[in-house]
This record gives sequence, C-alpha cells and structure tokens, in this order.
Amino acid sequence: MAKLTTKKEYLSLIPPLSETEFESLKTSIKDSGLFVPVIVNKDNVILDGHHRFRACKELGIPLQFTTKNFEDLLHEKEFVIEVNLKRRHINEFQKAELGYILEDIQGALAQARMKATQFKPGGKPPKKRIPSVEGDRSYGASEQIAKRVGISHATYERSKKIIKQGSEQQKIQLRRGEVGVRKVYGQLRREEKRQELILKARGQDDMAAGGKQTTAMMVPPSDVQLHLGDFRKLTDKQVKPESIDLIFTDPPYDGDSLPLYRDLAKFGNKWLKEGASLVTYAGHFALPTIFEYMKEQNLHYWWIFCVKHSGGRSRMHKYKVWVRWKPLLWFIKGPKDTQPANMINDVDDFIVSKPPEDGKLLHEYEQSTVEASYIIENLSVERQVVLDPMVGSGATGVAAVKLNRRFIGAEIEQEYYNTAADKIRKARQGA
Repeated sequence: MAKLTTKKEYLSLIPPLSETEFESLKTSIKDSGLFVPVIVNKDNVILDGHHRFRACKELGIPLQFTTKNFEDLLHEKEFVIEVNLKRRHINEFQKAELGYILEDIQGALAQARMKATQFKPGGKPPKKRIPSVEGDRSYGASEQIAKRVGISHATYERSKKIIKQGSEQQKIQLRRGEVGVRKVYGQLRREEKRQELILKARGQDDMAAGGKQTTAMMVPPSDVQLHLGDFRKLTDKQVKPESIDLIFTDPPYDGDSLPLYRDLAKFGNKWLKEGASLVTYAGHFALPTIFEYMKEQNLHYWWIFCVKHSGGRSRMHKYKVWVRWKPLLWFIKGPKDTQPANMINDVDDFIVSKPPEDGKLLHEYEQSTVEASYIIENLSVERQVVLDPMVGSGATGVAAVKLNRRFIGAEIEQEYYNTAADKIRKARQGA
C-alpha cells in the first residue's frame, strides 16, 4: 500500500478533536470499522480524514482511502476547507477563520482568471480559461463567503476584524467557545475608540507645547494648572472655551450655596466640549433645582451615581431621613440625544467610598479619591483635560494626575489652594 503523508498547512486548517472526542472515534472504528474513506491527492497527501488516519494507525487497522485530483493547489486547498466546514462541529469563529482563508483563495483565483484572459493584440487567447468560482471578489466576496461557511455576514465581518486585530489569547478563547464573537468585537471597538481619543488628546498636547512632539510618557509643563481665585472669574486666556473633556467637582451642599450650581452649569456650558461630561456631588434635597439649572445651560441629565458612605449615617432633620449615600449627578453637554463623547466601557452606578487619607483634617468637606478616580477613569482617557472648579483639598487633581490626565483646577481659599497644590505635586512625583 502507498505510504500516505500529511501536510502541515492542511493540518493547521483542521480544528483539533479533544482527547475524549478522538478516543470516541477510535472506539467507533474499532467496533464498527471505517465507514468513510480517507481522501488523498495524487501525491498521497491526506486532504480529509486526518483523525481517521491517526486512529487507524494507532489501532493497526488497514486504511481505506480514495484519490481526488485538482487542477491546481488553490482548488485543492479550497476543498480541504469546504470538507471540514461540512463535516465538523465547529463554532462561528472557527467557521469565520476558515472563511477568511477561503476569501484569500477566491481573490487569488480571481487574479488568475484575469491574468488568463489577458493577451497581447494580435495574439491568440488562452485555450483554457480558469472557471469562475462563486463568491470571488468581483461578486462581493464577503457576503458570499459568509453564506458558504454558514454564518451571518455581520458575524463574519466582526470575526475578520478579530482575526486581523485581536490578540492570540482572544482567538484561543473564541475557538474554545469561552467567549462570543460579539463580545470580543466590542472589546476591540472600545479599545479603538480609546486609542483615537488618546491620539486626539496627544495632538492637543503638541499644540500646547508649541508644536513639539510628545508621547504618553512625556509630561508637558502644562499638564497641571492650578488657579487661586473664583472659578467664575477664569478668563479665556486661562482656559480655552470648549476645551475641557470632563468636569468633576464637589460644591458645598447647604441651601445658601445652591446658586453655585447655576454658575457651575454656565461654566460647564462654556468650557466643556460637545458631548463631554459634568459630574458633581449634590445634596438630595437640591436635585430638582440642580436639574433645572443644568437644563437651562445645555446640559442634559444622563444618570445618577450612588456613593455609599464610608462612615456612619447622618440625619436630615428637616426631612426626617437618615442618609446613607450621596448622589453624584452626571450631565452631558449638548442636546438631549447627545451621547457621552469619552465613554469607552459601561459603568457601574454604585460606588463604595472610603474615608479620605487625611481624615478631613485638611478640609472640612474633603472627599476620598475613590469617586474621582472611578469617574475620571471611566469618563475620560489618558491625556485628556479634567477640570475641577472648586478644588478644595485637591482630591480630583490627585486622581487626575495619577491616571495620566491633564488637570485644571480653581480654588478660592488660599489655605485650601496651598494644600491642593502640595498634594498634587506629591502625586505627580509619585510620593
């Protein structure tokens, strides 16, 4: 009997059987014999039946095989893929991987057909024209390939992106069925968006540096601006209108300070980019009024975060309510249907806080950096600009610089300004 061989390229096209599946195949062949012959080419290279070949070899059973001839290697490779698609239980991503190879084959065959039909003036046309293959690139390869491998066109296109850009770990998980195509595709799209936003922010870095090139690891001198004074008096020279990617702040909660939220709304409408977010702490009692202020200034309500108190509860005597959490209100600049511009991943609206490191010794209303870090990390990307118009003791600034964001802050009280400046400086130095 002729000696059969395998081809590494063809073996790589075959989704391997698990040991359990292979042992089951061996048992079936041992008990009932080999019902489906192995298929080989004219050179006795196995095209289909690699696992049957291995099983018979290990069992010492004579192998049955048939020979199939092809006019070229492209058609032979196409056959190997097609036969595996029809006979094997493979998932959508594995089908797409085979389809991706098929699409390359289709393109090569199309080029060969085009070359075969070209001839010089006065010459004779080729005697034999390579036959048309359904689904080559001139007939809309992607749709045809998806149909041939038995998956939707959308799934095939998503899978192609994963094949080109996904990590090997992501592909392994897909082949094992541990994750779905849609989920991994979403991960890639979100990472693309994140990188686009980072590149745009780096471009702003370059402009701020007078056109000099910078990288994410190179911190320009303008990465932190801390202004002593009332945020309502900041000028266009200090902060460029519509240049801010995120405002995160903590105004006073008392009733007398409520008009500050009107000023904050005006401030956000002027300085925020379209689609950028404004997130602010607020007292429960003041929410209806704050919503009105924001709406008047082109800032529409998006969501509310629940920040669980790190300490005990406090009583609102007027309302006879024991308060265990504080609201973080999230607004977006722009019309009501405007989506958050810098949001990459979904967020959780429940944040468990913890006491400030200084235990509120430096500022009566000092907040933990937990909330600021969470909001900054999820609603902005590296090198974007975060602004806190009421800096206090600097929690927002500390969180921003640790997350590689540029930061602008304003504080009206000299003592708090000094404290914030010191804490932000230490955060930049990694202290």
